[in-house]
Amino acid sequence: MIDTASVRVGAPDQRTTGAVLRGPVMTSIPATMEVLETAIALFEDAGYVSEDGVTVTTEFNTNDKRDWSGAVVRKLLESFDGTVSYTLIQSDNEAWKQSLGEDNVEEVAATSSTGARTILHLGAHFAEPQCYAIKVKDGDFRAIILIPNGQVVSGLELTFKRNDTINVPVNISCMDDGTGSGDSILIYTDDGVYTNADATLSALTIGSETLSPTFSASTYAYTASTSNSSDTVTATKNVSGASLVLTVNGDSIASGGTATWKTGANVVKAVVTNGAAQKTYVVNVTKS
Repeated sequence: MIDTASVRVGAPDQRTTGAVLRGPVMTSIPATMEVLETAIALFEDAGYVSEDGVTVTTEFNTNDKRDWSGAVVRKLLESFDGTVSYTLIQSDNEAWKQSLGEDNVEEVAATSSTGARTILHLGAHFAEPQCYAIKVKDGDFRAIILIPNGQVVSGLELTFKRNDTINVPVNISCMDDGTGSGDSILIYTDDGVYTNADATLSALTIGSETLSPTFSASTYAYTASTSNSSDTVTATKNVSGASLVLTVNGDSIASGGTATWKTGANVVKAVVTNGAAQKTYVVNVTKS
């Protein structure tokens, strides 16, 4: 069936951060897009990607089996390769870490006489394996390209010109996700068309603290900072008949109750269930 709504573009989803994110290798594969959003909420943002966007490439190497007449009767899969490539035009330390790996980027803090300095180590060594997530949007449509276990193993070509940006190419070799599925790339999508089973929140507040990004029913991951020892946590369901489970650092709390913060990282979760529909909102609260 012809459906113009299914003709989509692959624009970057940069509502709250850059569209390309990096973090530790992911050993537990998220079952839903909401869980994935939570898992990558604290990933590092690589910054601007060039106008060429992101390219996902898959390659099957096969072995043809022929009968006596020479006709191909079966193709056997010998190997599969997946690669994801893009070019960063923001050549800061995070871009170098995307391309070269944490171990090959040496940072020296600024002093009273020098600025912050970086030493890039290019040699006979690969970047360490990392997890990469690329966020895509088109209107209400959302997609996340996930490489749970990726490694940059291609050479680096840098060009320094007075009239062009310093471009940092990233070519990721995608390895098996370790689940036994044979997958190395996963693409999660949400067409943005909701059913009547509404499992969203209409409001979520942490005392008087500011959520980043600003609360939206369709955004599931947030951050907040506080210097208080405690704050009131309030979550309001969009549909009164839905159920709400609210926890702070794994302990249940009633909406409107007071959360006591520990120094450093704290996790607030609000799980809304309405029939078969379920949404999970997460706020990572940092107490100084």
